[in-house]
Amino acid sequence: MPTEAEGRDDAPSRDGRELPRRFRHLWFALLTLAAMSGVAWSLSRKYSLLAAGRGGVPLDRWGERLRGLLVFFIGQKRMFIEPLPGSCTR
Repeated sequence: MPTEAEGRDDAPSRDGRELPRRFRHLWFALLTLAAMSGVAWSLSRKYSLLAAGRGGVPLDRWGERLRGLLVFFIGQKRMFIEPLPGSCTR
C-alpha cells in the first residue's frame, strides 16, 4: 500500500533518482527554449545568406508565390510538362 509521501509531487521515486515535478517542468521549459533558440539562429543565418544574394528577398506577391508553390509541388505540374520523364535517357 502506498505511503503518504509517494503520492506527493516532490516525493522521490523508490530508487531516489527521479527529479521533483517542478524541476522536470523547468528542464522541459529550458530545453524547449534552447531548441527554439537554435532553430531561430539557424533560420536567421539562412535568411542572411538568402538576403545577401541578388536583389534581396522578394516579400511581395505572397498570394501568387503561394499559389505557384501549391500548383507546382502539391499539384505536380511538372508531371504534365514532362509526361514521360526519363524516356530520353537510356
